[in-house]
Order: sequence, then C-alpha cells, then structure tokens
Amino acid sequence: MKRTKLVFAVAAAVLLVLSACQPQTVIVEKEVKVTEVVREVVRETVVVEGTPKVVEKEVTKVVEAVVTATPEPTQVSSGGTVIESSFSDAEVLNPLLSTDTASDDVEDMLFDGLVDIDVDNLSPVPGLAEEWEISDDNLTFTFYLRNDVTWHDGEPFTARDVKFTYDTILDPDVNSPRRADIADVLTPEQIEVLDDYTIRFTLSQVDASFLVTKCSYGIVPEHILGGLTPDEFNTAEFNTQSPIGTGAFMFREWVKDDHIALVKNPDYFKGAPNIDFWYYKVVENQTVEYAQMQTGEVDFAGVTAALWEDAQQQENLECVAYPQFGFTFYVYQLDPEKSPLFLDVRTRRALLLALDRQAMVGSIVHGLARRSALDSAAHLVGAQP
Repeated sequence: MKRTKLVFAVAAAVLLVLSACQPQTVIVEKEVKVTEVVREVVRETVVVEGTPKVVEKEVTKVVEAVVTATPEPTQVSSGGTVIESSFSDAEVLNPLLSTDTASDDVEDMLFDGLVDIDVDNLSPVPGLAEEWEISDDNLTFTFYLRNDVTWHDGEPFTARDVKFTYDTILDPDVNSPRRADIADVLTPEQIEVLDDYTIRFTLSQVDASFLVTKCSYGIVPEHILGGLTPDEFNTAEFNTQSPIGTGAFMFREWVKDDHIALVKNPDYFKGAPNIDFWYYKVVENQTVEYAQMQTGEVDFAGVTAALWEDAQQQENLECVAYPQFGFTFYVYQLDPEKSPLFLDVRTRRALLLALDRQAMVGSIVHGLARRSALDSAAHLVGAQP
C-alpha cells in the first residue's frame, strides 16, 4: 500500500499475517444494531369538556436498524475478503481534513496522489502523474497527468481536480492540516492548469521535500466538492458517508466504532486489486486484536513489541518486522509560566546527553527499533530554544 506521509527517521514496526493464503470469500456474519431516534406527528381524538376533538402531538420513537458488513454475491469473486483490524476508528475520510493514522489508512485505499513513494528506496514514482519536469533552479514542477483515470462515479479525472485540491488546502477558511505544510512555498496563484492533463507548480522557495511529501496528498473531485463553501466543505457528507476517489477501492459503508467496508474498483488505472472486499474492523484494544488474529477473525494487524516473541510461537501466524515511517520523541516544557527548569539550553543539552537512548530502545520496544540517524546531532539542533 502506498503511504502519503514521510518523516525523517525510521523505526521498526511489526505486522502479523495469517499464513493461510488461499483466496476465499469470508462472510462477515456479525450484525450491528444502530439506534435512531425518530420524531413524528400523530393525530388522535381526545374529549375536551365532553366534546370529541382531533389534536396533533409529537411522538418520539426509538428505531433499531441492523447493519451488516456481509458482501453481496455480485461483489465477490475469486479474490475473496481481507479483514484488517485496529483499536482506533477513523475520524474522517477526506484526505484534505484527516489528522489520524486510522483515517489515513482508509484514505490510502480510496484516493491517489500525484506521486507514490517506492517502499524500497523512498523515491517518488508515478501516481496520477505519469511523469514530471523540474526546472534547473528547483522551483518549478510541471506534472503530466494520466488521461485514463476516472473517479469512482465514472467522471474523468483532470488537472482541474488537482488545482481544486491544492487551492482548497491553501484556503484559510478550510480546516486542512495540510495547509501548514505548503503555505510557505505555494499560493493558489502559483498553481497553473496548462491543459486538461498538465499542471505547473511554481514555488516561492526551494523545498527539498516537495515532491515526496507535498505531492502525495490524496486528490479530491472538483465536480463533487467544487461548489461548496468552506463551511460546507468541512461538514460535507462526502467526508463520512460518500467519499469518491480514484483509488483501488470504492467506499461501501461505515458503521462508526465497528467497521469500514470497501469494495474493489474494477476500473482502477493500475489494474483491479486481487481482492474483492476490504474490511477495516474496529476492536476494543490490542489484546482483543491479537486474540482475533489467533482465531482467524482478523487477517492482519499490528502487534505490540511486548507480544512479538509470543506471536512468533503461534503456528498459524506469519510474523514480519519491517521499517515504518515513524519515530518517537520527547519535548521540553518551555513555557516560563509553567516551569523555568528547561529554559537554559545547557540544561536541555545535559539531559539529552545523559539519556541512554539505546537502552530505551531495548527496554521499551524490545529492540524492535533503532536510534534515529539524526540522534547523534540531537544535542546540537534538538536542544535549541
């Protein structure tokens, strides 16, 4: 799977995958009851001072509906179903608004960026853009887009969608956390649509990470969201009930705190996925998650470092440790009104140098990580005010 974010240090994470690899259809039989309060007006006859009279009154009813993630037969073929689990549900399914990992994981299945990242060497590779040119001064990026991409509703993808996406990110009235990443190097006026499948970005200053970080944002459809005000964009049903992307999977349903269900996009421009149905299952905690991997209720999920040795002893689990784009860090309290203890840079440097960070790697994550490449210089750059 592609990743839309990069950071500057690499830690280790763990993935568990069931060793049974034969394609099969998994029917998720769990039913979820959703309670809804319905208010309606009813008419009834009452007797007032001996005279019958028809009156109206509002009645509140509690209605229970049953929602299930069982895929219809028409959506399932030889590819089968994959169930991923997490103990954290997504917050929103609009890649311009999300800030949490769970949302990003689902959005990665639904949306594409201009570029992808090669997981082996972290280099940018074609995504929605087939190729690109960079000027000699590293300020101008011209992207040549694919002309065979359609949105999940069948509408064609064009450079107007890219322009709309970045203009929306840069709009201060839209709640996009991406804005802080690019506002210093880009304005809407510096984004030019040259034709339906060519777009140019001219940066205000050189940004070495522009291609691999700012160009991997998920692109959203102008034909659906383009007519909305910022407030309407922030609260649109698109964000939670009907996301439309260009990605390998299409949205089917989201039952909050229980599951998100996606089905494969048969018209995906990189080729239809091998699996038919992807199910993101929300469980109570990591202990439940681990137990359901052992019983086969979940196909794959992460596991804590503390459970790594035990997981390797389970015959029905295949355990894989792999590099992850993530890091762990700490910061000092520098608000003088709360504490003056760390205001002296010499104190911060001394504390940093006194920490045995290698011992922390061994005791906290059981050796399943390594010290950052930046760690050796931390006392020079990380301890500044």
